[in-house]
Amino acid sequence: MNSPAYEEEELTFGVSGQARKALIRAPRRLCDRPALLINLALDRRTTLDGEWFDIVPSIFLAAGHRVASFDMPRHGDDVIAGLEGLAGIAQDISRGVDVFVALQAEGR
Repeated sequence: MNSPAYEEEELTFGVSGQARKALIRAPRRLCDRPALLINLALDRRTTLDGEWFDIVPSIFLAAGHRVASFDMPRHGDDVIAGLEGLAGIAQDISRGVDVFVALQAEGR
């Protein structure tokens, strides 16, 4: 079995007093001017390993760039029973919750 052509690390950090996570992948060989792709869709693992969600991240990694993947609101570790996925985001928005505040803070 071949090992992947990248190194992977899951980072845990605090945002507004809550633990958040990011999945970082770096190619074993960086290109001369590496960039960072910030990948947002579903949860941090599916966007890198999903059937078609991983197309762009895979291209970036193969070209020698790094990829960081975060959970979208109400996806991955941010799921609460009854508040999951796009339906959970819609319910939060309808209650006046700004679902993207934490995501903005994570990006910073």
